[in-house]
Amino acid sequence: MAFALNGTIGKEEIRNMFIPNVEYNLVASNFTTMETVMDTESVRIWGVGAVQTSAYNGSAVVTDATDTSVTLTLDQSQYFMKQIDKVDNAQGAVKILSTVLQRGAEATADGIDKFIFTTLAGTTNTTNPTSAAVALTSSNVVQWVLGLGVKLDNLKAPARGRVLAVSPEIGAILATANMNFQTSTAEEAVKTGFLGVFGGFTIFKSTNLKVGNEATSRVCIACVPEGSYAGVGYQEYSIAEPDTSFKWLAKGLANYGAKIATDLFIVKSDAKV
Repeated sequence: MAFALNGTIGKEEIRNMFIPNVEYNLVASNFTTMETVMDTESVRIWGVGAVQTSAYNGSAVVTDATDTSVTLTLDQSQYFMKQIDKVDNAQGAVKILSTVLQRGAEATADGIDKFIFTTLAGTTNTTNPTSAAVALTSSNVVQWVLGLGVKLDNLKAPARGRVLAVSPEIGAILATANMNFQTSTAEEAVKTGFLGVFGGFTIFKSTNLKVGNEATSRVCIACVPEGSYAGVGYQEYSIAEPDTSFKWLAKGLANYGAKIATDLFIVKSDAKV
């Protein structure tokens, strides 16, 4: 590694190791427009307004442009910390610290996942407006997925790029119930949480979905990743030598945030097994 044991980890190492590991371990990044930045408290997200379509009748069709961009404030934070014995492990400390950075990325991604899915679950579009969660079984889980697709169809959502997040338990039922539940490309197959493709959705599993109206239910999310945004700002990563012990202290801090600019193409369903 290119950093000294007692000092600040260089941004090059963060870019090469920490950022890719966070992004690799994120499931929610498949459900939102994701942007990663360095040393910043906000992200400027450039939007695209409604596209004008009509039959041409010879009149002017140019309209004033609408600025739909939004500022996403990175108002959440996640940190990690690990102490490493300085005396006994000095020769292997650099390799250990690289592992700490990787494990820290995994833990950070877990926290970001929870926040993004909770933000998406705050939308109003739903397939079951009652307070009770849908009880899914092998006999109705396929129809439930297809119903989510119908809901998006009725919202005029694009057919391409649709994704669905379910709990691992629901994913297991779906895989058992439908023999056509399968992977589509090798690239998708290695994505964290990827289950397969069915009913027009690329389906992912996550343990970080918001708890629903019942203790055993989860708010499943079906969407087209347009109109929701997430950003992660990498702020502080350092290695210090505390005065109170003969140990190296590796620590890091990431700021992040998520924003829904439009919830038109996001549908939620409270479900359980």
